[in-house]
Amino acid sequence: MRSILKSTVVIFSFAFLQFLIFSCKKESSLNSESNILSISIPGATNSDLDKLNRSVVAYMDDTLSRKNLPLIFQLSANAKAYYKDVEILSSTTRLDLTKPIDVVIKAADGTTSNWTIAVESNYDQIGLGKVEYSKSVKSLYNWYIDQGSSGSTKLSDGGTACILMARLWQTASSSTDFASVRAKIDELRALNTPSGQPVPYLNGNPINTTDVINYIKTESSSLKVIQLTEQTTELRECIDNGYIAILCLDMNRIRYNPRSYERVEKFYSTSNTYGHFVVVKGYKYLPGGTYYFEVYDPLSLGARYRDNNELKGKDRFYHSSFIYEAARTYWPYAIVIGPPSISMDKLPGEVAGKGLIDGSGY
Repeated sequence: MRSILKSTVVIFSFAFLQFLIFSCKKESSLNSESNILSISIPGATNSDLDKLNRSVVAYMDDTLSRKNLPLIFQLSANAKAYYKDVEILSSTTRLDLTKPIDVVIKAADGTTSNWTIAVESNYDQIGLGKVEYSKSVKSLYNWYIDQGSSGSTKLSDGGTACILMARLWQTASSSTDFASVRAKIDELRALNTPSGQPVPYLNGNPINTTDVINYIKTESSSLKVIQLTEQTTELRECIDNGYIAILCLDMNRIRYNPRSYERVEKFYSTSNTYGHFVVVKGYKYLPGGTYYFEVYDPLSLGARYRDNNELKGKDRFYHSSFIYEAARTYWPYAIVIGPPSISMDKLPGEVAGKGLIDGSGY
């Protein structure tokens, strides 16, 4: 009996020892890494991830709000992120990043590390440098449109894309597409062509400034046309009033910038005269009296920045002197568009929208 009891104790002790060894192995097999492997913030042009000092700095336009931002991140296997003891979910949890915050990354085995996340101005990174003042017509939704998405007429659809952007900005939603806009323009051309004369249908060709004016007028009364006589005055007045402007420019007069990571000047090359439509939606004032206009240029054709994957035509900055020369020598006017169903203020340089010379743009 004593022998059986002794054997039972030995077996139990051995089993318990095996259990402890197995438990220790299992516990030690849990991942102890607590790192941020990648991170981005919507609206930021790029971010610096410093794993050695456990810090993240994202760079963003100063005019964008930093109070309610999600983080899109990847952590070490099975690790979790916490801010003030509340778990942060990638792409979901929104944080106030007006000031740097301290985030705790907890590894699968319970090991923790402290990280600092901050948002700073992106003006140096995008090629602007110091900015003293800026104004921009902002929106809670994305209304940039790449003409490259139009299909077979994509190289001719800059003006069509600008119409679509203007309508999307005005209405917050739009079921209209490139083909519908071009079909509507053909209808308007037919209505405005004198009897007995052939209708100049588009047939895949670029639209002109009269097409833009006539189309938008059929959809909204919030439109004016101004003549550009100075580098900045008229366009700045539009932005200050909360309006956007469509320009038809000779893009060969906008300087080409070969630095692919910057947002200043155009990112594509042109030769000879190249008429093209863009939307102006803001401006920035730099020391010494320099102005840059914030532009939605539809000629992305799918080209994107490597750091944040945004289309390159979105939020470009063109020097005011280049904008003025590109307009003055090609089509020296701006089609100014306000929010729908409002009475627009009288603008400097305002002219009648009819009887103007036409500018055609790709």
